[in-house]
Amino acid sequence: QKHKHCLAMHIRLTDKASGREKKGLEAYLPYAIAYANAAPHKPVYIATDDARVMQRIRTALPNTTPLLFQQGALRSESDTVPTFQLLEQDKHRSNTEALVEIYAMAKCGFFVHGYSGMAEAVIYIQPLLHNRSINIDDPDSPGPAIFEKNVQRTLQLEAELVLRMKDRKPKNKTQPQTYE
Repeated sequence: QKHKHCLAMHIRLTDKASGREKKGLEAYLPYAIAYANAAPHKPVYIATDDARVMQRIRTALPNTTPLLFQQGALRSESDTVPTFQLLEQDKHRSNTEALVEIYAMAKCGFFVHGYSGMAEAVIYIQPLLHNRSINIDDPDSPGPAIFEKNVQRTLQLEAELVLRMKDRKPKNKTQPQTYE
């Protein structure tokens, strides 16, 4: 189901190329907390290269917030050894895991990420996320408080739209519609 109410987080901690600054989990956590406040009981999908991230996020979020992630994916347990180096001999697995993460994140309705090719691919697959994402590497991205309000407002508007659609009466299909 596309645009399911969930937050996708691409948390890349073990490597950054092209002179990009490596941000810690502390840059991402406030957005996860803001989402959990705005959308109680809605899941957070975590795509990460660091095995330690899940437990740290689990302790930061309410127990009622489901955490989703790719089961069995290889993740680094070191700040200095990126996952792609661990999978150097198995490029097929590395590529498959990356594609699963990309498509899973594209199914969510909100997205927190840094600059990366994977983040670009997610937005390419699901362009709606362009206006529903936070790039923690972009100094112009809204902070967690604004993100929380935006999530609340988006969910409220979507709920109102669903109610309006239920209230619409079906049109008589036997009469042709006219356009003026």
